[in-house]
Amino acid sequence: MQPTKNKINWFEIPTNDINKSKAFYEAIFDIKMEYYEQIDEKLAFFPWNGDYKVNTGTLIEREGHKPSKDGVMVFFDANPDIDLVLNRAIKLGAKIIHAKKDVGVNGYLAVISDLDDNSIGLHANKSKDL
Repeated sequence: MQPTKNKINWFEIPTNDINKSKAFYEAIFDIKMEYYEQIDEKLAFFPWNGDYKVNTGTLIEREGHKPSKDGVMVFFDANPDIDLVLNRAIKLGAKIIHAKKDVGVNGYLAVISDLDDNSIGLHANKSKDL
């Protein structure tokens, strides 16, 4: 394996209500998610352009997958304006866990809890870095 290759290639965010969570993420990121259902699970896929060098994932409603604020945290791209994404999330019922923080040359970070109480990280570059 190449040492510089990104090790993340897929993520699943558990939800108790796929429709509610899908609407939440579509609204805060201004995206459209594709819904898929099979026998024992419901999924909503984050946009993906077919490039296997780009990582993506899904919301998942399945027995045994439980939302948690204490588990692994995924950081989403909130460019070009982390404040816009934070404001959308708050209006839709998210809670701020860690307010927007300036992390120097690395831009800005914030952490929210989504509607299922999962901790979700947000990251944005400083405008000159876009």
